[in-house]
Amino acid sequence: MELLLNESEYDLWVRATCFSGDDLIDEADIVDYVFDNRPKKYPCVGYLAPVQSPLDSFNIQFIYTEQITEWAKQFSM
Repeated sequence: MELLLNESEYDLWVRATCFSGDDLIDEADIVDYVFDNRPKKYPCVGYLAPVQSPLDSFNIQFIYTEQITEWAKQFSM
């Protein structure tokens, strides 16, 4: 789980989390994956959720400010 404040932090996080030490994947494929799975906006919290299909390598999910604000309201009750 990582707090992502911008695209650069997201890129570094995905590469470290999903592709660390994997020399078999082509850089162009990594760039495409990073682009295709980017968050809708920043800041957000990124995390790897359980994979639903054996064909999926990673399942990146994001939590956005609105969700955290809602949770904070619920905790303050």
